[in-house]
Amino acid sequence: MEESRSASRPASRMSDRETARLHQLISLHPTNVAYRRRLLCHYYAHKRFAEALAEADMILEIEPDQYHHRYGRALCLQALGHTELALKEYQKILLLDPEESFSCEAIGDIYREQGRLEEAHRYWQRALQIREAYLLADGADLSQSQIVIQLQRKLGTVPDGPDLFLANEQEHFCD
Repeated sequence: MEESRSASRPASRMSDRETARLHQLISLHPTNVAYRRRLLCHYYAHKRFAEALAEADMILEIEPDQYHHRYGRALCLQALGHTELALKEYQKILLLDPEESFSCEAIGDIYREQGRLEEAHRYWQRALQIREAYLLADGADLSQSQIVIQLQRKLGTVPDGPDLFLANEQEHFCD
């Protein structure tokens, strides 16, 4: 028991130091979106979703028309259980960039949770088409694409299999 407690302390202190460092950078450069995004991602990674959402809102005040900032906000809203607000954010993203497949997939996931399976499938299909088009343009092998397989599983077009290492939504908006 003592071993696990001491193992978690350094990670917590490191998190506190990183938070303080990012706050210091932001105090020196309050409109620097890169620093604010790093703080947003830091909060999100540590499941401090309310703080991440506040940071996402600050970022959107600086750059309101950037869809990837809205994606971070939508993820925070969803993590906080504000599903309808998250859904509206994802829909705003699609108005800014109709080819944003991660938002299509997220809308499909929300619709599935709400029992709206036909709509979920429609959005997953759209996400799949967008991703396949981009991957084919890059010369990728679709049969080996984990991101395509993930959507095909949701659509039920390929059987479930062993879990794949898949990029999560945090990696999408924090890269």
